[in-house]
Amino acid sequence: MIKETNMEAVKKGAKTLLDVKIRKRAGSGKEILIDHPFYGDILQPCRDSNGEKQHLNILESPENLAKARAVKSEIIDEAEDIIAIGNWLNKPYRLIFIKLIENYLSLEDLSLYLTEFWGGAEDEYTIGGVKKSRVKRWLTACNKNLCMSEQLQQIFDSLGEEVTIYRGVTDMSKGNLESTMTWTVSYDDAVWYAQRYLISPKIKKRYVYKATIDKKHIYICLHTESTDVIVDDQGIKDITLVETFTR
Repeated sequence: MIKETNMEAVKKGAKTLLDVKIRKRAGSGKEILIDHPFYGDILQPCRDSNGEKQHLNILESPENLAKARAVKSEIIDEAEDIIAIGNWLNKPYRLIFIKLIENYLSLEDLSLYLTEFWGGAEDEYTIGGVKKSRVKRWLTACNKNLCMSEQLQQIFDSLGEEVTIYRGVTDMSKGNLESTMTWTVSYDDAVWYAQRYLISPKIKKRYVYKATIDKKHIYICLHTESTDVIVDDQGIKDITLVETFTR
């Protein structure tokens, strides 16, 4: 990796995401939701002919969309670092963004960005829309001292050679646990994850699973509040159901 991030190239890559086609998705009632790297709904801040800010429907006309793109382009130009750009991206696109600009990133910025914006939909082969083999390569290359605060480094150092990990899920988010890379070392936190969507009528059951993994297969610890860990899913062993919660 290069020693210093090429912010000019990073910003150019971010601007290419502005041109991604907007897709409509189902909303509640008359609400229109959209899927796009930078836009989450159809009303976006734009500037009128006098340069004043206003909110326009970007699906109403190509002119409105062009005005919204101009505002986001200006924001990208003013970004001081990659984290500032990542804060404007919708979550499903944050890892995809790294894939787009990884050749222009320093190891330091890659490490900081992955820690800040880890997450996304996981399946057997991808996480956050990126192949797991690529994500694992990023994690292996990362500098743990940059990825983890001193407190998280202490937590990581205190882990034994074999670690018990937990995962809280619902009947709608269970997925394939054998290929899941995000777990926690706290049973209580796993219970919280399982129960955080209590108000959803679609969720009927919640589960807490535990497994074991050798410490060498743990990449980093995340979040002092919940002590999540990112693991190499190939090292997960002995997954068992610990508890089931019903409505």
